[in-house]
Order: sequence, then structure tokens, then C-alpha cells
Amino acid sequence: MEFECSIHVLFSRVGLHLELMNSRRRIVFGLLGLLALATAPLPAAADKKKPVQGGGAGDCLPLKRVIRSVNQQFGGRVLDAGFGGNGVYVIRLLTSDGRVMDVTVDCASGQVIGVR
Repeated sequence: MEFECSIHVLFSRVGLHLELMNSRRRIVFGLLGLLALATAPLPAAADKKKPVQGGGAGDCLPLKRVIRSVNQQFGGRVLDAGFGGNGVYVIRLLTSDGRVMDVTVDCASGQVIGVR
């Protein structure tokens, strides 16, 4: 009986020691997780400065600004607009005479590259 009590005490101490170690690990991993969240960029900040995709250096101009510029140059109604890849925006316009135009604009400079 004395032997059984000493084994029980031995295992309960080991369990207590492991429980302390687990709580310390939880605290450390929790703090590391908070640190990772605090240093991660916010999605809203990433939207404001969209990098040129497909190579090249610099940032893209906001799509609204490019649409406004193209609308002033060509007139008509904007049907669709978006990132076309390789650092260009593609803006689809409906002109006043009923033609549909695809205007390709460099997203970094805002210059019209082509009209189709």
C-alpha cells in the first residue's frame, strides 16, 4: 500500500510539472501569434498601393483615376474596367455612336497604350 501511494505521488508530480510546461508553451505561442498579427500588413493598406504585376517597378495608379482620365479623353460610357495583367488596365467603353472600344492603359503611368 505504501508502494502504491509513492507511485501515485510520483505520477501526480510529473503531471503537475508537465501542466506548468504546457501553460508556458501556450503563453509563448500565444505571444508569438499576437506578434505575427501585429506585424502583418493590413489588407486595406495593400489595396491602396497595388504593385505592378508581371514585372516592372513602381506602383499602379488607382483604377478610378485612370477611368476618369480615359473617360475625359474618349467620352462614352464605361462598360467594364480591370487589371489586364502585365502592368496594364483594360477599360471597355461604349461610345456615343454605339461602338465598343477596349482602351489599354499602363497602370503605372496612366498613359494609353492602345485602343481596339
